[in-house]
Amino acid sequence: MKLKLWQVDAFAEKPFAGNPAAVVPLDSWLDDEVMQAIAGENNLAETAFFVARAPGIYELRWFTPTMEVPLCGHATIASAWVVFSELAPALDRVHFATKSGTLTVEKDAGGLHRMAMPAGRVEPLPAPRRRTHPRRPPPRPRHAQRPRPYRLRLEAPPHTSAIASNSDSAVSHIFVNAPVVCSYGARFVKPTRVIA
Repeated sequence: MKLKLWQVDAFAEKPFAGNPAAVVPLDSWLDDEVMQAIAGENNLAETAFFVARAPGIYELRWFTPTMEVPLCGHATIASAWVVFSELAPALDRVHFATKSGTLTVEKDAGGLHRMAMPAGRVEPLPAPRRRTHPRRPPPRPRHAQRPRPYRLRLEAPPHTSAIASNSDSAVSHIFVNAPVVCSYGARFVKPTRVIA
């Protein structure tokens, strides 16, 4: 099997800057294990795989070196760059069907790419119980149907101790938005251990 692969630096104005992502266009989906192995070999934050369904319409999936993730902005922008620059330069808009919904990327006359991230559903969560011992992990959730992402909005800059999880908890991803000096900063946290 021969596959084409591009390594694209998203959000960059020069080489060796920005957020790198590998992009692999496919004729049809490979087995998940094969895509996971390719992502592991690339050893980048994400490797994006997409399959064309119609002109300007693609299915898109993202893999880290260790797992598939439900959403990745910079690898989506990198995938759009490959479509616009290498595969279908006549297009100025692409739609990616993903597990997080349809993501649309537009190319303007100056060649810049624009994409809106899905807002997601925001719901209040109960405050976690306070730990009584600094080395004791937080309590495990009582009910978990499947790993699910959470979005948190903090009123003050986050402290590392404010975000904690067990590797076997029901939380698979945490997206944190918090005020910074001039705007909002967004960070992605993949909990793997308790942060004390």
